[in-house]
Amino acid sequence: MSGILPSVTRYFVLPALLIFLTLSGYATDEVRRFDIELAGIKIGELTATRRKVDTLTHYYLESKVSFWLLLRVHVHHIQTAVYHEEKLLYSTVKTRSNRGEFSSSVIWNKKHYAVNASMYKYEHSGKINEDIDFNLLRFFFDEPKNVNLVLADGFGLMVPVSFLKDAYYEVEVHGERNKYFFTGGKLQRASMDGTIKNYEIILRKD
Repeated sequence: MSGILPSVTRYFVLPALLIFLTLSGYATDEVRRFDIELAGIKIGELTATRRKVDTLTHYYLESKVSFWLLLRVHVHHIQTAVYHEEKLLYSTVKTRSNRGEFSSSVIWNKKHYAVNASMYKYEHSGKINEDIDFNLLRFFFDEPKNVNLVLADGFGLMVPVSFLKDAYYEVEVHGERNKYFFTGGKLQRASMDGTIKNYEIILRKD
């Protein structure tokens, strides 16, 4: 494990997009594309990518949203995560919007995860001692069967996962309840509580 950590530090310093451009072309790439809807109207798009390189698995998510709410709202959101086998090495979130720029990070430092979150109306720093084997970004590729706790990346918190009504998984953090609907182990739709408006993330059929 210790031999991997120096490269993890380098990955974290480099821009996430540069990393993924460097790793492009691997046969194990998986890409999932979603539409983002507000009250049935498409307001943006989301693309999630998973790439496996040796014992490392890289996740990259990017979404762009634009809609009118008294004024034009723009949100550009990027998430990254890297796992060594089943253990999370780091997770980052970067968001740029009309309300400013926000970020969070959860980074393994050989002893624990260092947490620094500075999001819209939310600040948190601290540490997580237990190993993390599932974060919310993974929901776009893996159904969280038999998973009790997941990392809520933007908040830097471990939160419980509940499977309700034999229909969907629910994750609640800081009063936000997000629901994830799977079919055949694949995420089909997510109903998200937003700080501005609730919205839906829907898997594209094409």
